[in-house]
Amino acid sequence: MTGDDLLIAALHLAASRDPVPGHVTGAAKDAYRLRVPGAVTARPIPAPPAIGTRAGAGDYRRLRFAADGLIVDMEVVASAGAIDVAGRVIPHPGPGGHVEIRALHDT
Repeated sequence: MTGDDLLIAALHLAASRDPVPGHVTGAAKDAYRLRVPGAVTARPIPAPPAIGTRAGAGDYRRLRFAADGLIVDMEVVASAGAIDVAGRVIPHPGPGGHVEIRALHDT
């Protein structure tokens, strides 16, 4: 096979359209249902290291997100089949501020 033949074969592969797997479509639809019109999606940023936590390393996660001058710190702890979420918004949003946490699976 020549270089041209390889290029043509690669172009044929790139031009073909495989169907999107069902689990990917389902996950996209689930995520779309979580949207809030007009909401701003925060982007993940590095979180400072956790200090003085009692949970095991695999049970505790600290996450940080930023959007429009706000930082959202979250602590997630998995224990006995449940997930506990705690967090704060920096700076404090003030009176009338609203924080909503949405999850795909709510029990």
